[in-house]
Amino acid sequence: MEYGFITFDDIIENTEVKELKYDLDYSEKTVQYYRKLRELRIDPIIGEKVNPNYVFEFSAMWDAYNGTRLDDDPFGPLYFDPDYLVYQIYVKRLDLLWTKGSDQYEGCYGQCVGGGSDMMVVGRGSYINCYPFRLPINDCYVINGYDKTLTTMAPILTDDEINKIDNMVSKNKSYKKIFGVTPPSLRTMKYYYDRAIEKCKDYKTNIDAVNKLCAM
Repeated sequence: MEYGFITFDDIIENTEVKELKYDLDYSEKTVQYYRKLRELRIDPIIGEKVNPNYVFEFSAMWDAYNGTRLDDDPFGPLYFDPDYLVYQIYVKRLDLLWTKGSDQYEGCYGQCVGGGSDMMVVGRGSYINCYPFRLPINDCYVINGYDKTLTTMAPILTDDEINKIDNMVSKNKSYKKIFGVTPPSLRTMKYYYDRAIEKCKDYKTNIDAVNKLCAM
């Protein structure tokens, strides 16, 4: 197998399926694709092998329909390059909070501003799956034959995990070489995002938080 970006078809073509150790009947993508990413230590965001000296590991399985963590995966952790993980979250920091303007229309605040931690949108329901501080995978641990109308999601990163990622990126100094800018702080982004969606008596508190995120 040549290494560059690894696709689902690449994994299926090059995988020998051994005896499964999962208790549930997970989808082919979970059993083959994500399992092989674990074995080869390939980052699911960029499809490339991670640097073994600079990697964020996520060991837990989860309930794909609510993001609740379960036991550790028997095939090992998922591996993420911390720089790309931070960037992935950074580009989603304004989701449902702010729509950028253009020549045709002005920017506007999103429907989840002040909507609460359940991220309810009137007439459309909850958008908690769009919370940007979840692991950026929504198709792992899906059960075969599941109702495709159901929303799937990964777990929310804990404060300890966010601090760990921030510290790794701050010490490694590679983020700026890749993206040309100083790395943003996940801690700071999460603080302002949570303030932006919080149900506050003073809506200005929410707006100020969104503006802080826009300025990052």
